Order: sequence, then C-alpha cells, then structure tokens
Amino acid sequence: MIESVTDCAIVILSREGLIRSWNAGAERINGYRSDEIIGCHFSVFYPESDRLANKPRRELVVAARDGRFEEEGLRVRRDGSSFWAHVAITPVFGPHGALRGFCKVVRDMTEVRLEQELRSKAEKEETKQAQHQAERMEELEQVKTDFLTLVSHEMRGPVAVLGGYLSMLDDGTLDPSDLKQVLPTMTSKVREMEAMAVRILETAGLQDSRLELSRREIDCRDIAAAAVEVKRSQLNANQRLELDLAEDSAMVVGDRYRLETVVANLIDNAIKYSPSGGAIAVRVWASGDGAFISVTDQGIGIDADVFPHLFDRYSRFVPSQYKEIPGTGLGLHLSRELARRHGGDILVESFRGIGSRFTLVLRRAGDSASTMGRQRGGKQLCSGDHPGLGDHSLGGFGSCGQDLEPSSTLVGQVTPANL
Repeated sequence: MIESVTDCAIVILSREGLIRSWNAGAERINGYRSDEIIGCHFSVFYPESDRLANKPRRELVVAARDGRFEEEGLRVRRDGSSFWAHVAITPVFGPHGALRGFCKVVRDMTEVRLEQELRSKAEKEETKQAQHQAERMEELEQVKTDFLTLVSHEMRGPVAVLGGYLSMLDDGTLDPSDLKQVLPTMTSKVREMEAMAVRILETAGLQDSRLELSRREIDCRDIAAAAVEVKRSQLNANQRLELDLAEDSAMVVGDRYRLETVVANLIDNAIKYSPSGGAIAVRVWASGDGAFISVTDQGIGIDADVFPHLFDRYSRFVPSQYKEIPGTGLGLHLSRELARRHGGDILVESFRGIGSRFTLVLRRAGDSASTMGRQRGGKQLCSGDHPGLGDHSLGGFGSCGQDLEPSSTLVGQVTPANL
C-alpha cells in the first residue's frame, strides 16, 4: 500500500541512512527508479553544500534523539534540478526498543512555496504602494497648503493697494480728479492678479492634459515685441528694457499666446529679480535650424545648487535678503512646460550677484521633428564654473542639443562680460 502512494515520497532508511524501500511517490518526486536508488545513501538528495556540512547525518541523530526531525528546505532530483521539500524523519524501533532505521516522508512544496512567495510579494507591493500613496497624499496636501499660503500672500499685496485707493476714494481722501494719477498703479495691480490667475489655470491645464495649442506660423520677433510691450509698465525707475531684434525673420510654428506667455514670464522674472535696476535685454535671433529668444538681466543671479530644482512647480529659491520679492513658483515651471509642448526648451545661465540669462529655444518652421527630437534636452548651465552661451554661441541649433560640459569646445567660458 505504501508503495502505491504517489502524492508524497515514503522512504525507509537503515540506521546508517541507506535506502531500503522506495515508493511510487518517491520516484515521481525525485526521479529515481527503485532499482537505481535502493542501497544508496539518502544524502544523494541534498545539495552539495549540505552534504559537505554533514547535514544528512545530523538529521538522523536529531530524529533518533528527539523522536522526530522536520524541516523545509532545498532537495535535489535525479536530473540535478532543485525543489522545495517538506521533510519529516522518524525513527523506527524494534520490539525491544532497539533502533532499526528511519522512515522519511517528503512532500514537494515547490508550487505551494511559489504561491506563498507570490502572495507575499503582492502583499508587500500593496503595502509599499499604499505607503507611497499615503506619503504622496501627505506631500500633495502640504504642497496645496503651501501653495494656498503663497497665493494668499501674493494676492494680499495688489488687493491691499487696490483696496487702499478705493477706500481713499470712498472717504474723500483721494479726489476723483486725481484718479488719473493713480490709475496706472491700479491697472498694474489688476494685471498682477490676472497674470497669477492665468498661471494657475495654465498649470492646471498642463497637469490634466487639457491644454490645447493653437499652432500657426509666427515670427519670434513679434512674440518678443508683444511681450516687451506688455511688461514695460512694470519697470521701476532704475530699470530699462532693451529689445534687440534680428534683421531676418525667425519663424516658428506654435501658439502665439502661449509663447508670448513664456517670454513675458521670463521678462517678469528678470524685472522682479533685478531690484537694484539695470538693463534687461531681450534678444531674438535665428541660426541653423533653431530660433532663439533670450532674456538677460543684471539682477541677483542664481546659486548653482538651485539649478536641479529651478523649474519645479511651486519652487522658489530667493535669498533671505530678498524675501519680499513676490512670486508663486509657477512662472518658470509653466514656461518650460509650454516650451517643451512646442518641441523646444529653456537654457539657463547665471552668476550669483551678476545676473541671469534665460533662452527660449524653438525649432524653426519647416525643420523636421526628428531632428528636433535629437536636439532637445533641457540643458541647464550652472553658475560660475560651467561654460556659458556668449552672444553668438548659439549659432546653430544643433549645438544646443549637445552636452555642455566644462571641457566642451562648443562655447567659451562664461564671464560677467559676455553674460
């Protein structure tokens, strides 16, 4: 009857561990016929490392001493393959209590163990995902809180100015005949709030893919001129805005409104981060298969360690002495995402205390998308010891897609003079 059992191996061993009987289950699990295995030592079923460690012998000693040995572990089949086994060894005693041998029962637990491992892996993955989701939700909640705090702070300024003038009109402090003098300031504050609302809505549209581009052929010179015109009213008394347009057209295919938004955001940053004044230069040129619009300021500059997160959503990196500079941390994020939606990107150069230059890079109208695909890359040139983009270093758009390392011969070293 034992010989016919097939779901487990039932093997009778001598006191020394030699195989004395072999059933159908043992043949199915281990792969040996009875005439091949009877008389062999049962250590043949163990990995070599276990045999060298004398593990089979120790199992028999434990079984004889404790009345039973039981474990799960790797065993070896006739063909050399391994399987996961549940092993139980019990001693067999004669009529007078003398040890006659052992009965070894082996079950193949490979599939059960695999199922357990898969289930454990799935449970760990679910736990990991749940933990990640919880952390993500906590992070998003913090981002939302920080953003609402930031927006409420930024809105408070223009709202206070507008509210102050309206209150003065209401109580007669400001004569209606003097309204014309304060109207530019009030208009500027309204535009600030409008720009903030637009940035929030555009960023939300980018996140859920609702943003659609109305593409048509347009000259980058017109884009830059329109953005400059909008931003002139925001200059302080010590700032001047210069526009340098190429003689030849710099045609691209894109959404004029969104591209004007990008350039306006870059100019807006240049104005805000140049509190001591100076020139803000907007330049347009085309070369090779690229069209470029750069905005250069003589402001506070950017620290090198900020560059990896410069375009992160809601990120603002303002030195403590300039904390009063307004901003939501959306302008650069939105600008880069809009540039990339047009198949382009934004290059950055900066020197702390010297100034910054942001360059919008676009594909010229008529150039292949495959070429542009190789030339994109969001290169960010850190301040100080990295190569810069001098007045003519972006002569060919093909150059822009290469890795700009200090050893590159593509461009010369950035200096305050050529920034």
